[in-house]
Amino acid sequence: APSWRGFGAALGCRRCAARPMEIERAIDLKAPAVSFDLHCVWTGHFTHREVGDVSGCAWRSLAAAFNRAREDRRLCRARLASVRRAMRDMALRNRSSVHRSEAEAASRQLGAEDDEMPEGDFDVGSIDEAMLRSTLLECYAVKADAELQQIIDAKIDDPLSFFHLFQNCREAVPRYWPWYLACLTFQSSDWGPGGAIELEEDLSVVRMPLDLVDIQVLAQAFDTEVEVLRLMERPWLFPRSEAPAALSCKLCYHKGLWAPVLGALPPSAEPFPLIDVVAE
Repeated sequence: APSWRGFGAALGCRRCAARPMEIERAIDLKAPAVSFDLHCVWTGHFTHREVGDVSGCAWRSLAAAFNRAREDRRLCRARLASVRRAMRDMALRNRSSVHRSEAEAASRQLGAEDDEMPEGDFDVGSIDEAMLRSTLLECYAVKADAELQQIIDAKIDDPLSFFHLFQNCREAVPRYWPWYLACLTFQSSDWGPGGAIELEEDLSVVRMPLDLVDIQVLAQAFDTEVEVLRLMERPWLFPRSEAPAALSCKLCYHKGLWAPVLGALPPSAEPFPLIDVVAE
């Protein structure tokens, strides 16, 4: 994997080559986007997967990651079906009764694993930012007072949440909750040139960020385990439940910038050649 020590040595700077952490801190203070790009490159190299580019938007990154998880499941089901058919064909061709029974048992086992994989309520590619926001609104709107207060307290303690600003006036948050839900209805595309929100004219609407509480709620609603990879820090993991997750996805995060970890890299995009190569 790339290293800061090698980066400093390439620049011919002995001090940089000896102190790679100082380079990272200096770059991160002046240009966090550069550190985020490096984080994405390292993540793609480590996972052998493509890291998507959605301009750092958290909502679109999570939607793309959810769609990728469903695409991975679809491919897995197709491969299991192919292997199951091959095992059946081998059982029919095999003249030995012992080997035939073993092949039939393996085929039945693959079929049982295939049947245990949930179909899912959403088609591949159908999850978008609007669906994420509407799902959150539905989940938050039906909460009882006690559950809603727990959500509010968690958002106040969440460093990524808008309500983290209300740490010194926690009792005022419930009054702003309906307004918060109204702000959630506006998508990222509604901000900026040509969007539905004109910042100069309408100051009553705030662009609400995607926080960790939202990710936890969406992970449970979409039955998907979400792992948020952070630069030089432990990842955030949001399990859907105590049971093993049927679906899983990964995101890159650094200082407000997000990117989805997508499908596997093609052989031509690998940092080292994998085809027509003799490996020692």
